[in-house]
Amino acid sequence: MKFIILIAKLSSVLTLCILIQYSLKQCLADIYQIRAQSKQRSIDSKLYLITKAVNLNSHNAELHESLGQLYLDKTSQTPVNTPEFLKNAITSFQNAIQLNPTNYKYHLLLAHSNFKLDNDPEKFINKLSIIEKLDPHNEIISKYKNQLR
Repeated sequence: MKFIILIAKLSSVLTLCILIQYSLKQCLADIYQIRAQSKQRSIDSKLYLITKAVNLNSHNAELHESLGQLYLDKTSQTPVNTPEFLKNAITSFQNAIQLNPTNYKYHLLLAHSNFKLDNDPEKFINKLSIIEKLDPHNEIISKYKNQLR
């Protein structure tokens, strides 16, 4: 009987430890995200912090979006590695979409990144039409489509 009680107590302690560990990981991810939002930091240090946050909390679509945005920002700084950074941005936006497929913003950022990589306006307009179904009254999508026609 004492053995069963001991097992039950150990199980409770283990469950509590798992919950605390998840909370600590979530807390650290939030701290990295907040630190990365500082305006004084360089894009490289922001990329480092958001990457750490994503590694700690890979189920957060907003973190993947932030990472993708930083890779897009990086393309304007270093044109030499632009395709590499665009591919990383695309991967980040795809991850965000997997976690939250109805968020039009993630789809729009993915389409924009793909357009910057392959420079195909027709393909971009087709993607915008698909995205428009998620948010039919979105002015940003309409502006993009009008500029490319």
